[in-house]
Amino acid sequence: LTIISLYNRQKEGLQDGGAERSLIGFLEALDESKWEIDLFLLRQEGELMDAIPDKVHLLPQKAAYTVLAHPMKATLKEGHVLLTMARLYGKTAAVIYDHKHNYRDSDVNLEYSHKYTSPFMPRIQPQKEYDLAVSFLTPHYICLNKCSAKKKIAWIHTDYSTIDIDVETELAMWNGYDYVASISDNCTDSFLSKFPTLKKNF
Repeated sequence: LTIISLYNRQKEGLQDGGAERSLIGFLEALDESKWEIDLFLLRQEGELMDAIPDKVHLLPQKAAYTVLAHPMKATLKEGHVLLTMARLYGKTAAVIYDHKHNYRDSDVNLEYSHKYTSPFMPRIQPQKEYDLAVSFLTPHYICLNKCSAKKKIAWIHTDYSTIDIDVETELAMWNGYDYVASISDNCTDSFLSKFPTLKKNF
């Protein structure tokens, strides 16, 4: 059986935090006699890089995905014109959405950044279909759109009662997953308060 885990936090890399420790624990728990394990990181840096188990095959970094963490002025200089324009479009759309809904500090910009750039990102392991793909952090557009797998799981670590989002747009994304895994009952309850129709996916 083959599995790919995608870790999507673009700004900090694999730092020493709760979600990152959960990822390492998840990888350690997988039985290497049953699974061939690939790991894709948007950025291969951070304190926990050395903690990745030896049984895990770390896939090569793709330059296009690092665009999500760099200022748009810098990404233009790097030659990522189309991706930068997609980010700018997403940022503008998020500002309009936030203004319309009176949101002051929402997560819409982060979501839209992934939503509008992912169509222009290269596929991850395009020649391979995995048995299982696990997207480890929100937003989950990359795992959904950029790798092939028979089953896909999105793992949530967020208390959705504390953030403002575009529920309709995110629901369309979540519906692409076969299963949603949650770090705690509180996370599950807050998530389902936003997306009650997804209870069947837990």
